[in-house]
Amino acid sequence: MRVILLTGGQSSRFGSDKSLAELSGNSLSNIIKSYFEADQIIEVGSEIKGGPLAAVNSALTKIDSDLVAIIATDMPFAPKVLPELQIALNTSTTSDCALPLDNQGVAQPLAGIYKTKSLIAAMEKLQSESEVFGQSMRSLLKFLQVNIVKVKNPELLIDIDTKADLKIALDLWSQELICNGKNGD
Repeated sequence: MRVILLTGGQSSRFGSDKSLAELSGNSLSNIIKSYFEADQIIEVGSEIKGGPLAAVNSALTKIDSDLVAIIATDMPFAPKVLPELQIALNTSTTSDCALPLDNQGVAQPLAGIYKTKSLIAAMEKLQSESEVFGQSMRSLLKFLQVNIVKVKNPELLIDIDTKADLKIALDLWSQELICNGKNGD
């Protein structure tokens, strides 16, 4: 499985580049990278304009695996739910992707796993209707059979949009260190 790591974005509510924000001396993007081998990750940053969908579209040509995870840099613990999503996707014969439900009951397309061929086909369908520039990932979901997964620990899907969110994430990080002895593996 390959991973598209989205590190761009405006970070307007946060006030500075979220990918450089730190938890205990580790940047959010480096926390995510620590869960994977370096050759699994395709990082797409601010060099791609037009939002997450444009960023994902730019990375699709580099995907050479059957599955691809998409993770936003402001969701540093999302990699911990990927095994549950992969099981859900592998056991479904009709799903194109598996998306986790967060604490508010919202499916998170920027913390999901997608069948690469299905994602490419959905992107092509969306592009035939409109331009991907400026559109959200949710606009792509109408072209996919989505498997919504209620994960065991939805608190791991914290989306760090503000400094207050960063403090909550730091508390979670501390709990993960206590439970597992290292960065959450």
